[in-house]
Amino acid sequence: MLYTKDCFQPHNDDEVFDLIDRTVLGTLITPHEEGLAISHPIFMVDRENRKLISHIAMNNDHGKYLQAGLSSVAILMDSGSYISSSWYPNYPERDNAPTWNFMVAHIHGKPQMISEKETVNHLYDLVDHMEQ
Repeated sequence: MLYTKDCFQPHNDDEVFDLIDRTVLGTLITPHEEGLAISHPIFMVDRENRKLISHIAMNNDHGKYLQAGLSSVAILMDSGSYISSSWYPNYPERDNAPTWNFMVAHIHGKPQMISEKETVNHLYDLVDHMEQ
């Protein structure tokens, strides 16, 4: 579980959706009996239905675990930035404590397969989103 201070929690779903729209490339992890399936698909968010939409290649072994409906987690994270401990002038005890400022979303759920037509529509939407 990701520890997040209360002051850094998102205020609403739109903040999380905006992060997904900006980040797009994520990590999809599906635990299964033999270990973990890990892929790096492109994600889009369906805000109205509060769903992530993505696709992976038909030959990707991860697909068989997704088709089985196994619980998965999608992780989308921005590039973040380094915060130097020198930025804490009022806290001399932090002289050796730099940190990293970042935004990340962990989305847990059970995947559902979409039809071929929905996949084609998703790909058109993805091209429109990325090439705007």
